[in-house]
Amino acid sequence: MSSDESVVRGDGQKWDAPGFVPPDQPSDPVVYCQQWEESERGWGVRPDGYSLHLTVADARQYLRGYWERQQAESPTVPDEYSRECGELYPCRVPSEVYQELVEAKQQNRCGLRFSDRNYPENLAGRNLRAWEPLSTGGGVVSASVRREGN
Repeated sequence: MSSDESVVRGDGQKWDAPGFVPPDQPSDPVVYCQQWEESERGWGVRPDGYSLHLTVADARQYLRGYWERQQAESPTVPDEYSRECGELYPCRVPSEVYQELVEAKQQNRCGLRFSDRNYPENLAGRNLRAWEPLSTGGGVVSASVRREGN
């Protein structure tokens, strides 16, 4: 990721958030997606959904807050925990999901967590996905999946 907090597409153009809509694309807003995985001692690692963020800075703050809470709850590595996996990437979301992110930000939360495994499509033109969907469900964020804010 570049130092100016932008994500660069495969063709060298920059995606800027929040809500950047490239002129050659549909009008759904662009946000940032971070995939998560769950690690459980004795069982291994499995997909654990994703979080969405209005900006790269929000995603970084979300991760800092998450790890600070984890450290406060358990100073040693717990038997089971979630962690981010893969790289942050830009994705398109429906307007109602974007509005939920804006409302979360107004409540000083830096993102929303989704338990869905149909990860949003990566708009950066690179395959940064840490986990691939189990089905070809279209990779579109659903407004009906369970969310947890941070």
